[in-house]
Amino acid sequence: MKIKNQMMKNVKILGVLLLLQLCFSACNKNSEENEIQDQDSIIGEWYVFSVDGIELTSCEQEGTITYKEDLSYSVTTYQLLDRSCVSDGEINFGKWKNVGNGVYEIRAGVNGMEKVRIEKLTFSNDYNSFTSERENGYTYLAKRR
Repeated sequence: MKIKNQMMKNVKILGVLLLLQLCFSACNKNSEENEIQDQDSIIGEWYVFSVDGIELTSCEQEGTITYKEDLSYSVTTYQLLDRSCVSDGEINFGKWKNVGNGVYEIRAGVNGMEKVRIEKLTFSNDYNSFTSERENGYTYLAKRR
């Protein structure tokens, strides 16, 4: 009888542990889905289409701004050189932070000095483009690659 009671107790404990494991794995799945849903819309590769309403050349539009999940960003620029569109190379530029309500803090490291600017982004076209309004009045339209 004592062995039977011990076995029943072990079965109950095992059942409770299995239920807990199911709960934790279900919570984990929801957490991962929420992370994906909460992923910032700025993450990805973009190109600047126009500045202050003036469309950039096709060569200039080859440049990219890549906002990464680790909150860093890099910039690749292009220029016309002897009738050829040539890349200046990728620069690991700095860090970005979403401070809320479409406002982003952009930290740029240039020549060992850090510059911080605030940009108000308005996403459109199903999050495939955004307009940036900088604190100095300068605006640009960027499109997702």
